[in-house]
Amino acid sequence: MLYQRTLNVPANTPETESVPTTLKLCAGVSTRREIVFNDGCHGLVHVRVNHSGWQLMPWSRDEWLTADGETVVDDSPYPLDETVNTLTLVAYNEDTVNDHQVQLRVTMHEGKADDLVNLSKLMDALRGY
Repeated sequence: MLYQRTLNVPANTPETESVPTTLKLCAGVSTRREIVFNDGCHGLVHVRVNHSGWQLMPWSRDEWLTADGETVVDDSPYPLDETVNTLTLVAYNEDTVNDHQVQLRVTMHEGKADDLVNLSKLMDALRGY
């Protein structure tokens, strides 16, 4: 299943007033997450994806993704065991003139993540880091 959410990031949006949007997902395993930066972002739009207070993209805490005309991809499997899961796309824009749009795309495999039990334990351990 492919989910998508588009976020409009107004010009001159400071990091302290980052704009969020949410994407509700089914339970299962997220097998791919993509952030699409349209042409013209010029590295001025900064994006993060969070799940339950945990920074999921980029994995480096307190960092932001930026790009221009690129799609940033994370293919690491990520189990989402709750009935309803929400990812939050958060962004700010240093461009003082232009609004920009970014898209979050998530590919989900529905069902139990039994083969990813060890990964889930690792994720829980990392959350405490």
